[in-house]
Amino acid sequence: MSIRFDPSQRHDFEYDGTVITRYCGEGGDLVIPAGVTDLFFEVFSANSQLTGVQIPGSMPAVTAFVFEGCKNLHRVTLAEGVREISCAAFRDCAALTVLDLPRSLTKLDKFAFAGCSALTAIRFGGSPAEWARVQKCEGWDADTGNYTLICKET
Repeated sequence: MSIRFDPSQRHDFEYDGTVITRYCGEGGDLVIPAGVTDLFFEVFSANSQLTGVQIPGSMPAVTAFVFEGCKNLHRVTLAEGVREISCAAFRDCAALTVLDLPRSLTKLDKFAFAGCSALTAIRFGGSPAEWARVQKCEGWDADTGNYTLICKET
């Protein structure tokens, strides 16, 4: 049974338990509610209305292809607790300029941010040594902008 959920009176979701299965909001800056643990395959894919997204720490992984081709998505913030960004999760988000990645991140899968040609900054919540330990699969940042890595811990 699907339940309609509107956390902010601006965004509409359908979800079954803790998995968002359908998005029917108007776009803009999206805040995925705490407690959501997964996103249905391609649920936001190619949505040209999304401009920003905040993902809660209750999601251990960002689903493969879930935001692929969101051409106006310019900012992504992942909360502490997110450990993996799956294959092509944000591929071809050509307006993406800033990524905020948590210290808890352990894996960037293939093509996670490939084609994000406007990328200027990756802000990582850990140290340079912790960033070095993050598993970065082939092409995770292929065809991205000339970004600067900023580690919050030194």
